[in-house]
Amino acid sequence: APGSTRLQLRLADGCEPRTLVRRFMSSDTVKDVFAVVVAANPEAATRGFVLQTSYPTADIKPLAEQTLEEAKLTNTSIAMRWTS
Repeated sequence: APGSTRLQLRLADGCEPRTLVRRFMSSDTVKDVFAVVVAANPEAATRGFVLQTSYPTADIKPLAEQTLEEAKLTNTSIAMRWTS
């Protein structure tokens, strides 16, 4: 679909499944990606985690209000890591 993008989400140790591939709209926000991770893994609602771009590694939380297009996160891979 026009304006859509695919993200590969590599979830943290202990998550099942380990990899999610989801289609988003380029206009969806980075916050929406966090919501998908929490929906896929309820433990993430109560345990600290970060989502990072693969290369260069960068925490995407500061970009929460930006669209995926503004944050340059279209058609990319994002890794989840537990912080607690």
